[in-house]
Amino acid sequence: IGFFMGVAAGAGVLVSRFFGARKLEELHIAVHTFVAFTFLFGVLMMVAGITLTPLFLQWMGTPADIMDMAVLYLRIYFLGIIPTMLYNSGAGILQAVGDSRRPLCFLTIASVLNIILDLVFVIQLNMGVAGVAWATFLCQGVAAAAALSVVLKRLKSLPESGKAPLFSATCLKELTLIAVPSILQQGFISVGNIMIQSMINGFGMAAV
Repeated sequence: IGFFMGVAAGAGVLVSRFFGARKLEELHIAVHTFVAFTFLFGVLMMVAGITLTPLFLQWMGTPADIMDMAVLYLRIYFLGIIPTMLYNSGAGILQAVGDSRRPLCFLTIASVLNIILDLVFVIQLNMGVAGVAWATFLCQGVAAAAALSVVLKRLKSLPESGKAPLFSATCLKELTLIAVPSILQQGFISVGNIMIQSMINGFGMAAV
């Protein structure tokens, strides 16, 4: 996920560059490539996360008495990783073309809805930790749908000389190279979080 957030930063740089230079054909290609990469990478993350979650948690020394809940939560989380990544993609693209207001509105709506669904699923429906995970899943889906619909609307309003390809390996390579510093930054933050959580896990369930 840290790697993806780094790539998203690179995509934002590329999109804003093309938008500012009015290179609309390249802009269409960059957006299509990034969204396609997001979906494909999300599928890979979903499969890997659902399959390997118990192993990862074991490596982190997760206490045995909360292992089942942790596995359940993370598997539902990874089931919804594609909407999460698509929202971040859509929000990043909109911010790159100067629209920071609507991504914030979508995030605010999703956050408030998440709180409401947490209360309903956990207190009213007694779904426990699964309810919290499903609430996140649904709210990220709402935010992703809203962000991508605006991105598509903005793209349709921009003229293009021909039909832009849905994926360009050259474009993906370029945005990834731009994103190397951000990828390293996000990666170090993620590794640091894992190390801290692993140390906390050693103190048992109450500390966790």
